[in-house]
Amino acid sequence: MIIVSGHLAVDPPERDAYLGRVNVLEVWAGQEQLDRFRGSGPSPDQQAALREVAVREWEVEAR
Repeated sequence: MIIVSGHLAVDPPERDAYLGRVNVLEVWAGQEQLDRFRGSGPSPDQQAALREVAVREWEVEAR
C-alpha cells in the first residue's frame, strides 16, 4: 500500500483561482496504480502557480 500526503500552496493573489492551499491524502494499492494515475503530472500552468509543494510517499504493509 502506498500513502501520499502533504500540501500544495500558491501565492496569495492566485488563491481565489487555485483554492489557496490544497491538502493531499491518497491511499493506493501499489506503486503501479499510483504511477498510472499520476501520468505526466500537473500541467505547466499548474506548476507555474505552485509556490510550495510538500508531498511525501510512504510504502506500508497493512496488518
